[in-house]
Amino acid sequence: MPIALSYDRSRFGAGAQYEYSRTSHAFSAGQAYRGSFRWSEQHFQMSANAGLDTQALGVDSVFSAFPGLNVALAQLGLGANTSIEQLVILLQNRAFLNSLGIAPSATLQLVPRNSYAGLNLSWRSGRQVLELNSNYNRNSFLTQQNTTVLQTVRYRRGLTNFTELVTSFTLLDSLALAHRWSPVWEIGLRHQFRSSPFPHLHQHNGMISGTERQQDSSGIQVVQAAEITLDGDRRTTSNSQGNYRFSSVRPGVHTVQIAFKSSRPFWYTTSSKVSTTADSIVDFGMIYPAAQVIGYVLNDVGMGLPDIGVLLKGPQGEMNLTTDQGGKFVAPVAQSGSYSAHVDVESVPDGYALEDLQLASISVGEGEFK
Repeated sequence: MPIALSYDRSRFGAGAQYEYSRTSHAFSAGQAYRGSFRWSEQHFQMSANAGLDTQALGVDSVFSAFPGLNVALAQLGLGANTSIEQLVILLQNRAFLNSLGIAPSATLQLVPRNSYAGLNLSWRSGRQVLELNSNYNRNSFLTQQNTTVLQTVRYRRGLTNFTELVTSFTLLDSLALAHRWSPVWEIGLRHQFRSSPFPHLHQHNGMISGTERQQDSSGIQVVQAAEITLDGDRRTTSNSQGNYRFSSVRPGVHTVQIAFKSSRPFWYTTSSKVSTTADSIVDFGMIYPAAQVIGYVLNDVGMGLPDIGVLLKGPQGEMNLTTDQGGKFVAPVAQSGSYSAHVDVESVPDGYALEDLQLASISVGEGEFK
């Protein structure tokens, strides 16, 4: 009869469980308590677990473990008619029976149990993995008790897609009679061999590359030393020609993102974060506004008119704008030159004469705001 509670999220999870069971004639009943949790961040993971298992022994199994116990009790005049009476007599005279050598241990565990706990820590960055594992286990059964502690530190570094360098140190402490330390060192190369009885094609690793460019009033230039990331893990920077490249890209969908910083405001002409596949070209572009046109649509008493459509015409073409609550419109423009603003008459509220509307024309240079 198990009872369990659990909580699971992307970065954190925890669980608890209780179980009651009746298994066999030798073990009359058993209980189990278990708990676990996990927690993870971008490069770090931690998990832990603990548990306690108990099995209450049947009276027959206790006496069968010590063949002379029933006879000794009878010779000492400690007879019993039922199994329950036998168990009571055994508990009351345990020290006396131990002194006679019938149960040679000083401790007689009538409820054997197994308790354990474990802790796992890992840190991962690129192809490097550092792991720490610690496990504790204690077994108690009638007159015997054994405790072990196993601790392992392991470092792994991938050399290729199928080969990695592994070094680890393991320490085993056995407490059956006394401390017994057993250290083990491991250093070596681990390679995955893949075989199949059927013909198959070797996996092809591809490449993702591209170029970064920026544009302002002086023209188009390449972007140097811009940082690009692949799947949030691998990083590179663009060279003097604005080019970047990721090699040994496995098949599948990957995310390429550029992180570009500038003292001047700019806009991406492409998305700064792109999902793509291997063997593809992903270019990035940025554009700086050469100027900014700011205007107002006012009524005859100088109050701004909201939600008025404005058509801005200039060297780049046309741009549709809408005034805010104060009658203001703002247009960043990428080229200097002459611009004219035209009011959309269909957006003008009723009550305003169309002949009162004026056509505005303005010339702006690089870096100007008019």
